[in-house]
Amino acid sequence: GNSVIEVSDGYWTLGVAAERTHLFKTDLEGAVYQGMDFDLNFGYGNQILEDDDGSLYLIGGGYDTVIDEYAVKVIKTDDTGTELWRQYLGSDSWGYGGLLNDNGEIIIYGEEDGNAVVYALSLDGTDLGVVAFDDNMDRVKGIVKVDGGGYYIAFSKDYETKILKTNDNFVGETDINITGYCRSLSLASDG
Repeated sequence: GNSVIEVSDGYWTLGVAAERTHLFKTDLEGAVYQGMDFDLNFGYGNQILEDDDGSLYLIGGGYDTVIDEYAVKVIKTDDTGTELWRQYLGSDSWGYGGLLNDNGEIIIYGEEDGNAVVYALSLDGTDLGVVAFDDNMDRVKGIVKVDGGGYYIAFSKDYETKILKTNDNFVGETDINITGYCRSLSLASDG
């Protein structure tokens, strides 16, 4: 399991089992009572996002025989885990995670063809395109929404991380470089 969220009657866990994107639900004591695979051959599930209505957005990537390439995959399910739609983003790409923003969009971060990339997707699955890109970095490993507007994006390559502050439209405002490879990004309560 790569991502776990708590819901009113238990927990959803997303990850990989037998090289397939795997989602399962447990009750509050941890007993598994529902599980499903979403890919016929190869796929990873990296993050679950939950919408206000209980629907889930599963973010991941892997090779998919439907499109015959590696791609970011976003799968929307209802609150029981039944797939409603699936969207592929990028080419030779992977999705590591994302967030739901206040504009009714899913913001997905990852990599495409060896470059750091952030995509936007509407809640109905419409691809809104690339909103942030850095061809000097390999991947994006975290994004957080900033109180008061904008985002912090963690771009990473080898042993270097660049934290970019953007406005709400993903226009860069400031950045800092840090030695070391980034695995995740979070925002402290003091900003």
